Amino acid sequence: MEYTLKSQEIGCLQTILDTVSEQGVDVDITLPDYCPDIEKVLNCTFSPKIFTQNLSGGQLRVEGAVTVRVLYCDSVKKNVRCFEQTTPFSAGFSVKSVPDEYGILTSTKNEYINCRALSPRKLTVHGAFSLYAKIIGKGCFTAYGPGDDETLRTKSRKISCMGLTAFCQEQFSITDEVSLEGRPPVESLLKSEIRLLSGQCKAVNGKIMLNGEINMRLMYLSNFETGDIEIVDYVTPYSQIISCEGVTENTVNHINISLMSGEVRLKNDAFSDNPIIVLDARVCFTEMGYTPVDITVIEDSYSTKFMSSQQFGNIEVVKSAIPFRDTFMNKSGVKTEGIKISKIIDMDCVPTSSAFSVSEGLKAEGRFNCCITAVDDEGYPIYIERSVDFQRELSVEAGADNIEGLDFFINSVSYRIAEDESIEIRCEIVMTGSAQLRETVSCVNYIEISEDKPIEDDNCALTLYYCECGEKVWDIAKRYNTSEDLIISENLLEGDRIEEAKMLLIARI
Repeated sequence: MEYTLKSQEIGCLQTILDTVSEQGVDVDITLPDYCPDIEKVLNCTFSPKIFTQNLSGGQLRVEGAVTVRVLYCDSVKKNVRCFEQTTPFSAGFSVKSVPDEYGILTSTKNEYINCRALSPRKLTVHGAFSLYAKIIGKGCFTAYGPGDDETLRTKSRKISCMGLTAFCQEQFSITDEVSLEGRPPVESLLKSEIRLLSGQCKAVNGKIMLNGEINMRLMYLSNFETGDIEIVDYVTPYSQIISCEGVTENTVNHINISLMSGEVRLKNDAFSDNPIIVLDARVCFTEMGYTPVDITVIEDSYSTKFMSSQQFGNIEVVKSAIPFRDTFMNKSGVKTEGIKISKIIDMDCVPTSSAFSVSEGLKAEGRFNCCITAVDDEGYPIYIERSVDFQRELSVEAGADNIEGLDFFINSVSYRIAEDESIEIRCEIVMTGSAQLRETVSCVNYIEISEDKPIEDDNCALTLYYCECGEKVWDIAKRYNTSEDLIISENLLEGDRIEEAKMLLIARI
């Protein structure tokens, strides 16, 4: 006979899909008539944008476009110029099954770029970027506790853990207009970067109030004759109210905010007295809300009347999940490798990778690319790109052994040209994630009692057992088909472990 266990379902985060696909980019560029000839290519970059991510019929379909941006020095004025060309991309991923509540997380990372000038007006660009696709959702695991059969003795354990009680995902747009009144005119846009700086939320019953900032960084040519370049660095705050079933004031909220696509364009004529820059961004917000919960699991069992058998299984519980945010200054230096810089026009630090390790405490490692547009000592525009690595000891809850969703962004950058042909860089780095402590618990998930196989009575009126120091009362009770409580009470014991070798009286039920 199968013994009926009391079941308790606990919400947990499930990963349904976690994969990556390489997307090739092959573009032939012919400059239009209004663009001057190329003397030297300074830099070529990819800017992938994700427009849609749809899951239907067991297939995840991601549609987007990649913008190829070529920054070059023209052959006439020796000024910095730019040309962009956009090409669409799409990718499909097979998905077996998904829960009712799920979210799609996508991101991109540039892998390599080769740009070659075939002539002063023709370029060929070859490269690739990685498209990361992840589907997460609200699942559950089942914990089994003891039932009501008094003949079955169970050794139980209470575990405090975090249960996933709220999950939602929503996309929304951020639009803003920036006036450049009072600034030099915009003759040609050279580069635009959009990045999310921060995001914090406050939960009330069924609602998330999200507040954050998005940064637009713009480089433009203000004078064709002199080659003067202007930098616009603008921060736009945003707020959003998102419906999310299950969140309360007491929910521990973990959020993921990612930039899917962004565009910067001129609203009116570049030569107007008050040029307007329009920012359009598409953001994906994902909420995972946890609530503390206690569960009871069975570590061992036996019947005092019948033969019984049991099966074990493993469950993984999140003991704690604490959102963290760590802001720090990172100092580093990059070598110009023989290039003498007279002036830095623009510097942008772009995050590329992050990871963590748990040896001797939690440590984070990251890397970002330092992209420098400058002028050499002869007044010629140049471009330098260097990778910078950093490490950081994370101050999180004691015992945390995992960082879920580790990410970082660079809030601000300052620099100084040093005398030894190097550039000293100071970056304010903000790291975010969820510090978690997980535990894998082995517990009983099935018990069968054989009522046709009663345990034979040995007809002993009195049983004496000489125990060793350190033995557990549970093990002794299981061996003699009696209960812990009887052994403890009959022998005036003060705990569930024998403190010294002694003779015990084994009482029968």
